Amino acid sequence: MNKVFGLCRGRPAAPGKRREPSKAVESRRESSTAVDSPRQPSPLLFLLPFLLLSSCSPSSPSSPVSPASPPRILSLAPSLTEILFAIDAAPLLAGRTDACDFPPEASAIPSTGAFGEPDFERLIAFRPTHVVYVDLHNKTLPDLLRRRNITVLHIPCDQLDDIAPAIRQLGELTHLRGNSEPLATRIETRLSELRGNPAPLATRPGVFLLMWNDPLMTVGGGSFITDLVHLAGGRNIAADTPNPYFNVSLEWVVTRNPDILLSLIEAPPGALRKRLSENPGWAATRAIRENRVLDSLPLDLMCRPGPRILEAVEALQNELEMISRGGAEARRLQ
Repeated sequence: MNKVFGLCRGRPAAPGKRREPSKAVESRRESSTAVDSPRQPSPLLFLLPFLLLSSCSPSSPSSPVSPASPPRILSLAPSLTEILFAIDAAPLLAGRTDACDFPPEASAIPSTGAFGEPDFERLIAFRPTHVVYVDLHNKTLPDLLRRRNITVLHIPCDQLDDIAPAIRQLGELTHLRGNSEPLATRIETRLSELRGNPAPLATRPGVFLLMWNDPLMTVGGGSFITDLVHLAGGRNIAADTPNPYFNVSLEWVVTRNPDILLSLIEAPPGALRKRLSENPGWAATRAIRENRVLDSLPLDLMCRPGPRILEAVEALQNELEMISRGGAEARRLQ
């Protein structure tokens, strides 16, 4: 699997031969299911779900921290790291994961290891007062840390509406409510505006979201990415399946005949369309036949529920509008 699937799952990859490099998008705990086969992939294989998944309320209360002794925070999720940077709390970050790659300045902060699998000894050596996380392979780690008087906060982010509460929660922790509240309010307000007068889904272009191509995997209605596509003016053709991520067959895709293919796979622009167009099944879909393939959007932007979510909606909206204008122009010239 490519590292992008990790991005869009939001949970750590399970160990094994085909280990997925860890990236973060928080998403649901439901396991992926195959539409055409009863064989179920392991939930841990899909990282996170990016997820990848559950509300953003803490599973354990945070200890009050005196402004005189600011917290030393260790972030174990890329979306949480982004939020901390966005509210100017970077000076409080004592550590991150290898997957915490945005903003670029995050790379200057020492890492505890892979997403979902921090090195315990290294983590302790960073002397954090607080650890914030989305999901972990080692479910006993929070208790081990609490025994060392480290406050542990579980902040799962599952849907778009979970982002603002997560921002507020981290604002409280860092005593930066003056920074976190305007950001949270802006996101809530804009999401509400975007939902104000939606066009009927039936009138929108059908979008197939390609998470992985061997086996074929897509995004279902349970993922925040479906909401992102709908807010941007598209219609996820797999939204009627409640699973956040699941396997499909090529026949399934051809039957639904998507107008647009949104690639969430790392590949040079144009390479995916060239490869798919050589397959008669794919070539029969409107998306491939009419070169309606979106493969240049930043994957961490599209697959990470965090403070840049409005940028993701706008970027996808612009791409969909460009395709629509191109189609209208082609029809006019016929």
